Amino acid sequence: MSEFLERASRLPVTEFAYPGPLRDRLNAVDEGEGLTTVAEWREVHEGFWNGAEHTVSTGGTAVLDDDTWVVLERFRVVELPPPS
Repeated sequence: MSEFLERASRLPVTEFAYPGPLRDRLNAVDEGEGLTTVAEWREVHEGFWNGAEHTVSTGGTAVLDDDTWVVLERFRVVELPPPS
Protein backbone atom coordinates (compact mmCIF):
# COMPACT_ATOMS: atom_id res chain seq x y z
CA MET A 1 0.00 0.00 0.00
CA SER A 2 1.37 3.44 -0.87
CA GLU A 3 2.14 5.87 1.92
CA PHE A 4 -0.70 8.12 0.72
CA LEU A 5 -3.28 5.33 0.88
CA GLU A 6 -1.99 4.19 4.24
CA ARG A 7 -2.32 7.69 5.67
CA ALA A 8 -5.71 8.24 4.01
CA SER A 9 -7.04 4.97 5.42
CA ARG A 10 -6.50 6.33 8.94
CA LEU A 11 -8.68 9.39 8.32
CA PRO A 12 -12.19 9.31 9.78
CA VAL A 13 -14.88 8.59 7.23
CA THR A 14 -17.16 11.59 7.08
CA GLU A 15 -20.04 12.32 4.78
CA PHE A 16 -21.56 15.75 4.39
CA ALA A 17 -24.76 16.82 2.63
CA TYR A 18 -27.07 14.24 1.13
CA PRO A 19 -26.23 10.52 1.25
CA GLY A 20 -26.16 8.17 -1.70
CA PRO A 21 -27.41 8.70 -5.26
CA LEU A 22 -28.87 12.16 -4.63
CA ARG A 23 -25.50 13.37 -3.35
CA ASP A 24 -23.74 11.90 -6.38
CA ARG A 25 -26.13 13.62 -8.79
CA LEU A 26 -25.82 16.93 -6.96
CA ASN A 27 -22.03 16.74 -7.18
CA ALA A 28 -22.24 16.13 -10.93
CA VAL A 29 -24.57 19.11 -11.39
CA ASP A 30 -22.75 21.43 -8.97
CA GLU A 31 -19.49 21.13 -10.85
CA GLY A 32 -20.95 23.54 -13.40
CA GLU A 33 -19.92 21.68 -16.54
CA GLY A 34 -23.47 21.02 -17.72
CA LEU A 35 -23.49 17.40 -16.53
CA THR A 36 -26.73 16.06 -15.13
CA THR A 37 -25.97 12.43 -14.23
CA VAL A 38 -23.24 10.51 -12.47
CA ALA A 39 -22.68 8.49 -15.66
CA GLU A 40 -21.97 11.69 -17.62
CA TRP A 41 -19.65 12.93 -14.85
CA ARG A 42 -17.73 9.67 -14.83
CA GLU A 43 -17.38 9.54 -18.62
CA VAL A 44 -16.03 13.10 -18.82
CA HIS A 45 -13.59 12.62 -15.95
CA GLU A 46 -12.34 9.25 -17.17
CA GLY A 47 -11.72 10.93 -20.52
CA PHE A 48 -9.65 13.61 -18.79
CA TRP A 49 -7.58 11.24 -16.64
CA ASN A 50 -6.88 8.94 -19.58
CA GLY A 51 -6.57 11.70 -22.18
CA ALA A 52 -3.39 12.58 -24.04
CA GLU A 53 -2.66 15.80 -22.15
CA HIS A 54 -2.81 14.12 -18.75
CA THR A 55 -1.00 10.93 -19.72
CA VAL A 56 1.86 12.90 -21.33
CA SER A 57 2.28 15.09 -18.23
CA THR A 58 2.17 12.14 -15.79
CA GLY A 59 3.83 9.47 -17.90
CA GLY A 60 0.96 7.02 -17.84
CA THR A 61 -2.76 6.44 -17.58
CA ALA A 62 -4.69 6.48 -14.34
CA VAL A 63 -6.23 3.31 -12.99
CA LEU A 64 -9.93 4.07 -12.69
CA ASP A 65 -12.49 1.57 -11.50
CA ASP A 66 -15.31 1.28 -8.99
CA ASP A 67 -12.76 1.05 -6.14
CA THR A 68 -11.00 4.31 -7.03
CA TRP A 69 -11.28 6.91 -4.27
CA VAL A 70 -12.61 10.29 -5.34
CA VAL A 71 -12.52 13.42 -3.20
CA LEU A 72 -15.25 15.93 -3.91
CA GLU A 73 -15.23 19.36 -2.34
CA ARG A 74 -17.93 21.97 -2.29
CA PHE A 75 -17.26 25.57 -1.43
CA ARG A 76 -18.87 28.93 -1.85
CA VAL A 77 -17.42 32.38 -2.30
CA VAL A 78 -18.33 34.51 0.70
CA GLU A 79 -16.47 37.67 -0.30
CA LEU A 80 -14.70 38.95 -3.39
CA PRO A 81 -11.63 41.14 -3.08
CA PRO A 82 -12.00 44.67 -4.37
CA PRO A 83 -10.94 45.16 -8.00
CA SER A 84 -7.30 46.07 -8.31
